[in-house]
Amino acid sequence: MAGVDLVLLGLGVWFGVGALVAILFVAFGVGRVDAAAKGASWLFRPTIFLGCAILWPFILVRWASGKRINEPHEEGS
Repeated sequence: MAGVDLVLLGLGVWFGVGALVAILFVAFGVGRVDAAAKGASWLFRPTIFLGCAILWPFILVRWASGKRINEPHEEGS
């Protein structure tokens, strides 16, 4: 297998896994990670799909950590 074939195979695997992670994250995870995403318009989720597919390792780490962003804070706590 030539070097170019290996690179193309690697990219195919990367984006294949990324597409699967992005579908799952956009459907089920984005609202759990970002509280502001729950009230976002219906155009928001398709907009973030490509970025999620490319950056899927970072998405998985953030999703698995359970940390939330844009969480409303209570004053005086």
